[in-house]
Amino acid sequence: MTKTLLRQIVTLFLVAMGMTACVFDHYEDAEDVVAKHEGEEKVVMLFQVNTMASSSTDENGVSEKIKSLRIFVLNEDSIECNRLIQIDSNVDAVDFSYDFQWWTKPGVKQLIVIANEESVSELSYIPVVTDEPDLEEKAEELPTTLPKNLTELLNLYSNDSEYPNHWDAKELKKVMNAIAFEPEYTVNDKKEIFLPYAVSYADIEVQKAEKKPMPIYLVPVATKFIFKFSNSRSYPVNINGISLAYTNASSYLLGQVGKDDYTKQYDGKDLYWVDWLAEVSKKSWGSQGFSENESFNESVGWIVDYSVPRPEESILTTFVGEELNNTFTIPEGTKITGETEEDETIEPGTYSTSIFYIPESINKTRPDDGDESDDTDDGQRFYLTLKMEDTAPNVTAPIFENVVIPNLKALFRNTYVIITINMSEGDMELYAEIASWNKKTAHGHVAEGDAPTNNPFKIIGK
Repeated sequence: MTKTLLRQIVTLFLVAMGMTACVFDHYEDAEDVVAKHEGEEKVVMLFQVNTMASSSTDENGVSEKIKSLRIFVLNEDSIECNRLIQIDSNVDAVDFSYDFQWWTKPGVKQLIVIANEESVSELSYIPVVTDEPDLEEKAEELPTTLPKNLTELLNLYSNDSEYPNHWDAKELKKVMNAIAFEPEYTVNDKKEIFLPYAVSYADIEVQKAEKKPMPIYLVPVATKFIFKFSNSRSYPVNINGISLAYTNASSYLLGQVGKDDYTKQYDGKDLYWVDWLAEVSKKSWGSQGFSENESFNESVGWIVDYSVPRPEESILTTFVGEELNNTFTIPEGTKITGETEEDETIEPGTYSTSIFYIPESINKTRPDDGDESDDTDDGQRFYLTLKMEDTAPNVTAPIFENVVIPNLKALFRNTYVIITINMSEGDMELYAEIASWNKKTAHGHVAEGDAPTNNPFKIIGK
C-alpha cells in the first residue's frame, strides 16, 4: 500500500471573483482580498520557497546561486499554474526565499518547483522501476516525442502552448518522474555555480485555515565532497590523486524515493522525506566532529530507498589527478619552539580543496582488490583512494586504496561529505563527516575538534 503523507497547506477560505496573478512578492491583507475576490468561492494557497540550501561560498570562494524559479500547481486532472520567474539579482542559494500565492478551488493539489532549469543538460526519459504505485510508469505510456531541453519541455505544459495535452496534469507528472540527465556542475569565471534544484509536494489538501505560508524546500540535484589536509611531517606531501568508487553519471530531476523512506520518523513525527531532510539539516549543526557526527547520523538514519536512472552503470569518479592537472602539495609542519625542548610544538601545514559536485549515486559494487572477504552486508559502500607522495628522502607514503568510508551509508541528493586527513610522522588518520548542506564552516580535525577515538581510518606509514 502506498505510503503517503497528507499535508495541510495553510490557506484562507474566501469568496473570489476570479483568478488573480500567479506570483506575489508579498501577501495581501485579508480585508483587501475579500474586497477584490467577491463572487466565487476560492481558497488562496500560500507557500514560501526556500533552499535546503548551500553555503554561500566555500573556502575557495565559489558561490552557489539561484537565477530562475519554475512553479507548477496541479490539481488531480489539470495544470492550473505554470510560471517561470527570473531572479535578476542572482542571489546566493543560502539566502534564497520566495513568497508565492495562488487562488484556486478547494481540493487536493500538487506542487512541482524547479530552480535553475537552465543548468539541466540534455534530457532522457527513464521511467522509475519501483514497487511504489504512484511512481511506477511504463515507457509506452510516455509521449513518444519529447524535447531534450528542459525549458522547451516545461513550456509545453502552459496555457499558450499548442501542445494538445498542455493541460494534462497526469501526463506531466509521469513525464517529470521520468526526466533523467547527466549533470554538468560548472563553475563560471566569477566563481559562481548554478546547481539545479527540484522538489515535488503531493497530496496537499487545500482547506480553510489561518493565513500563514507553508514552507517548501528545494533540494539540490547534487552531492558534494571536500577534502581537508593537515601535515605535521617534516617534509611536504604531494597529493597526486583522489578518487571515489563507485558513483553514477545520471540523475533524476525529481528525487525518486521509495515507500520505505517516503516518510521518515523524526522527533516522534512522520515527515515527508523532504521535510525530514530539512529538519535533519538544521539539527546536524549541533553534531560536529567525527564521533558526534557519526552518532547523530546513526540515530536519525539515512534515506537509502531511492532510485537513480542507471544504477548498474558504476563509474570511478576522479576528483584530483595528473590527467586533470589539479594535483597539489600539502606543506610541511613548522616547529614552534618553546622555553624548553618539551614545549616544542608543530604547527601543521594545511590545505583544503574546493568543493567537488557529483550526482547522487547508489553503489553496492565491491572493488575487486578490496578486502571484503568477511563482508555480509549488502548495503551501499563507497571507497576512497588517495595517491600520496612523501617528499622525504627514502620514505614511501602509506598506501590508501579502496578504503571504505564507514560514515557514509548512502549518497542521496543533498549529501555533503567532508573528508579530513591528518598526517604526522609515522601514521595518517582520515575520517568523514556528513555535514549539513548549508554549513558555513567545516568542523573537523584539520581546524576544529578532536581526532576520533578508535579511528577506522588510521593507517601506519613510515
